[in-house]
Amino acid sequence: MFQVFISYGPHANLKLFNEYGFAIQGNPHDSLPLSKDDLVNAAGIGKSAHDGVVEEKIKFLKLQGLLKSAALNREGVTWSALGVIRLLKSSISNPDRWMDVLYSVRKPLSQKRKKKG
Repeated sequence: MFQVFISYGPHANLKLFNEYGFAIQGNPHDSLPLSKDDLVNAAGIGKSAHDGVVEEKIKFLKLQGLLKSAALNREGVTWSALGVIRLLKSSISNPDRWMDVLYSVRKPLSQKRKKKG
């Protein structure tokens, strides 16, 4: 008698269930994708505040592939979701500076406090 193993790869339960009909309890690859509307709401941008700049930022984020990978997982909010929210909340309207906003490295709050005191 032979034992057969099938590897489905590292997938979230949503994909496993939709494509193969099962889910894994405690799946380390499980995540919850965030929609564009989820991210806009998280950034605190109401529908009335949607202007041309916000729509241009959303197009830019789609081109960067960040809207597809924005999710919540076991570790919290993914880097791409945080980048999307950071850019949407940003007052910077110049597209040439949007990559800087996405990839900016911020000093921890504890370092900022030390300089003031």
